[in-house]
Amino acid sequence: MAQAVAEDASFKSFATVAAWLHDVDSLNALFGEATVRNRMAIGRAAREQYDRTGQVAYVPAYSQGDRNAAMLGDVSYYGSTDRGVIPEWTNRFAVMSWPEWQGFDAMAIAPQITTPTLMVHSEGSALPNNARSFYASLSGKKQLVWTQGQHLDFYDRDPQVSTAMDVLVTHFQATLSHSKTAQN
Repeated sequence: MAQAVAEDASFKSFATVAAWLHDVDSLNALFGEATVRNRMAIGRAAREQYDRTGQVAYVPAYSQGDRNAAMLGDVSYYGSTDRGVIPEWTNRFAVMSWPEWQGFDAMAIAPQITTPTLMVHSEGSALPNNARSFYASLSGKKQLVWTQGQHLDFYDRDPQVSTAMDVLVTHFQATLSHSKTAQN
């Protein structure tokens, strides 16, 4: 979404909640350079296979023990039938998307964003230092709400969801009501 907002002036307002804002350095630190390189290589190979055959190679999006999964380990939300495991979720990740996902650099895009932006984040959420850097690099009017909670709590738990919703409503009312008035 950050890239879309950076490239398209028709966006009048932008907000993130517990955003995953990575760059190559943070991925290498989290997963290791060898893993990142390997995922890039298998992603390119999967894309070539798709181009030749039309077949999409998938791995589990989440698994507690499958090392080929996109997300590995005890990420409670994705393994819980009370939270992330719902009938609509197929738990699969298209391997050919690794290069686009891993190659995305949120830090490089931030300075291009001039749209009024609200960020809601916490120390326990994904890549908090990157969130701070992204915010600092934004070029337009901006607000950072630094709150409490773990990353996955912002998906479906209170008070994280309520806190985010309250500031999102205020942000969008302020930024979009001005845009609506300007268009009349």
